[in-house]
Amino acid sequence: MTVVIGNCVLGERPRVALVVRDDISRKDVEPFFTEGVDLLEMRIDQFCSCESEYVCSHLKTFAGLPCIGTIRSNQEGGNWSGSETLRLALYKKIMPFVNAVDIEINAEEINNAVIEEAKRVGAVVIGSFHDFKSTPSADCLEGVLEKGKLSGVDIIKIAAQCNVSDDLRILTHFLVTHDMDNLILLGMGHAGAPSRLFFPFLGSLVTYTFLGTPSAPGQFNCLDTISLIKKISGPFAMRHSPHKQ
Repeated sequence: MTVVIGNCVLGERPRVALVVRDDISRKDVEPFFTEGVDLLEMRIDQFCSCESEYVCSHLKTFAGLPCIGTIRSNQEGGNWSGSETLRLALYKKIMPFVNAVDIEINAEEINNAVIEEAKRVGAVVIGSFHDFKSTPSADCLEGVLEKGKLSGVDIIKIAAQCNVSDDLRILTHFLVTHDMDNLILLGMGHAGAPSRLFFPFLGSLVTYTFLGTPSAPGQFNCLDTISLIKKISGPFAMRHSPHKQ
């Protein structure tokens, strides 16, 4: 099934998401949409304030650009340390201002409610899983995939630390043997860095990049990511898509 975030169609070609915090403005990101960025991930857990009025006010300034809203728990590498009740309330508040939300597959206290609300308003749901220590076994990855499917998310995102080249091989095999699933797969760390450039050509729907400070180990900065993706894909694969402003 084709997934569309805003007016960015996933799966047609490699898509690049720029991770931004509240110290980044619309004026800062617009030039990168011209160069090859396709959508934004708003890392709300890394905003200077998570008060809903402040967060929604900032999100409104990006209206018209395809946006993912993420409030990542500190249990999976994020900055959110508040209660799950408050996190759920904030997810509900941001729904009108984003086109998709990212919620951890293992956030069992709130993910059903987040998914239900997203479906009610027509937002895409990314169910995510992060392992910052190692790459899970193939059986564990299958378990994450199955759990994500059962939860009803639209896309399953798995990010795992790659400590050796064999870890990258595990993730590659998993990706190419699940080509009918909507997956975002990322290898973190030095050994996983090639995944950020090559996995989008093997079926991973999105690769992530940054301005300023990386949001995960092994990320390439925005200009390098765009340049390298263009070199790999050729001059015609990165033409403007209709949503670019």
